[in-house]
Amino acid sequence: VQAFLRAFSLDLSFPVFRPPTMGSGLSRQHVTSSAVAVGGVSLLVWATWRSWPISSEKLLDSESHRCYLPSLLKPIASDNMLAADKSLSSKRSNPMHDLDPELQRQHRALQPGKIMKRFEDGTSHVVRIVLTGGPCGGKSSTLPRIVSLLTEHGFDVITSPEVATLIFNTGYKLLEADDARFHLMQFQIVQGKLLLQLERHLLTLAASTGRPTVVLFDRGILDTKGYIDEPEWAEVLRQLADAHGRPINEDYCLQRYDGCIHLVTAADGAEDFYKHGDTQDDFGRPVYRRETAEEARKLDQRMRNCWAKHPNQYIINNSAMGGFQAKVEATARAALEIAVSIHPQETPFEIPLHSKRFSLV
Repeated sequence: VQAFLRAFSLDLSFPVFRPPTMGSGLSRQHVTSSAVAVGGVSLLVWATWRSWPISSEKLLDSESHRCYLPSLLKPIASDNMLAADKSLSSKRSNPMHDLDPELQRQHRALQPGKIMKRFEDGTSHVVRIVLTGGPCGGKSSTLPRIVSLLTEHGFDVITSPEVATLIFNTGYKLLEADDARFHLMQFQIVQGKLLLQLERHLLTLAASTGRPTVVLFDRGILDTKGYIDEPEWAEVLRQLADAHGRPINEDYCLQRYDGCIHLVTAADGAEDFYKHGDTQDDFGRPVYRRETAEEARKLDQRMRNCWAKHPNQYIINNSAMGGFQAKVEATARAALEIAVSIHPQETPFEIPLHSKRFSLV
């Protein structure tokens, strides 16, 4: 009740909310105050019932945490409700604290397929797919369709977050000082170690389900190579190790993934849609992209070269016919092809691809 009244800017010190002390009786002031308060609340309830634009189930929008109020009440509630709305929105947008149980339902196949490949210890082979490419390539935007297509064909899906974004969302910022290169190297080493650990543990969890599962990685360990030069990359590799503590090399990095899907930056072939600086992604979330269109094209090529030796590298260009939706569909089909190459399923499907490395035309 107090929260309701506070939202409408009513004074909680109003006498009706402070009962008289024992034995004091009800004064004329209390009676009058109570009558005014009850009458006012009754009027609000009546006005709300008469002008309510939606059903009671829609009182609180679960996505935006915005309370729907009839126009009569909006001037009263606007300041307090907007403040609360901004506070809740900031919490919802924080990936460190925002739990979305709906994802667990959406990423689970209603009818799980069959496990067709196991390791020597009997555990299921979890399909490992890395999504990579230049900035503004559409990795995040393609995820819903990839998940939908894979679950339709009997695969559970786990999506691993981009480790660099996780680190930066803690509040950490790369220093721009004379020793900036040192801090960049420290960041790349820490990111590499965290990435390998996250991948290993997610794969362990996925294998324990006893269901055919695909883990989608938002960038892989070889993406690090695209941001630094060869000597620095060699140092990063020297600092990393496999699950048994043994040194690793590029072959190890390539073999960690069953497939690599490279989404070409919008700056190459869809320049009008490349977003630079403070902007929003396709879901309306604020992002900052520091690379210019020319820098994005160069970085995209470096990423493509980093993964060029992978036997299942798919290049998803920007389509002149079909637009971005065609790019989304081709990405999802590539992921499905990789998945069924490990765990063939009885459900037939067609993939309009002619080779492992293809372009949309």
